[in-house]
Amino acid sequence: MTKKTVSIERGTRIRALRDRLKLTRLQFEEVTGVSASTLKSFESGERDLTHSKARLFSNLFSTLFTQILGNDTYETSFDFIFYGKKPKALKLESLEHPTNDTVHIQNEIKAFATNPSFHVLKIQDDLMFPIYKKSDIVVGRKITAEKQFSLYQGCICILEPLKGDLFLRKVIKADKKKITTCILNTQTNQYADIVEEIEVQSIAQAIRHWHLSEIHSNARSFPPIKKG
Repeated sequence: MTKKTVSIERGTRIRALRDRLKLTRLQFEEVTGVSASTLKSFESGERDLTHSKARLFSNLFSTLFTQILGNDTYETSFDFIFYGKKPKALKLESLEHPTNDTVHIQNEIKAFATNPSFHVLKIQDDLMFPIYKKSDIVVGRKITAEKQFSLYQGCICILEPLKGDLFLRKVIKADKKKITTCILNTQTNQYADIVEEIEVQSIAQAIRHWHLSEIHSNARSFPPIKKG
């Protein structure tokens, strides 16, 4: 396969993602800051994607799919955009067609929990109530490049501090590894700063969320899930 063919295929995948969002190139520029002319050069294959640009598009599309369509897809991943690879550990149909069937949900959580590209968090407090309750499980795709953290300002994210356990917060501001966060439940009886600044090593926007009532507490076969 020639280099030009590879560039065209990568561009076709980017174009397909934008089409699914129903965004013109100018609209994409307005919401992401990527100029319409630059986007056109990538989509046509005239300009080839570097690793860093592919990761940027991966994060942009992941955020837009969650905000606009309400769910993410494996097609926004770096591996798919850059290499055209589909994930082996995840059942793709589960990502695109969530189900309330308990067995399917348990299998889906197992798939996420055994995939190192994702954070899976079992919530241990009520700090993000009423949206997220104690014992709910949340999943997000892990991002470690600090220059991309600012893309998630205003989003609910799973944060991995330099030391300590994962936790869920709304991201207010990101300045490299320093993340300013806030809780949603200001009426909680648990002690917590409403606004807090912390250094993190990774961030993962919450793209999937299961309530305790959907999961059932008898899922003994689950792999270990990190707790918040």
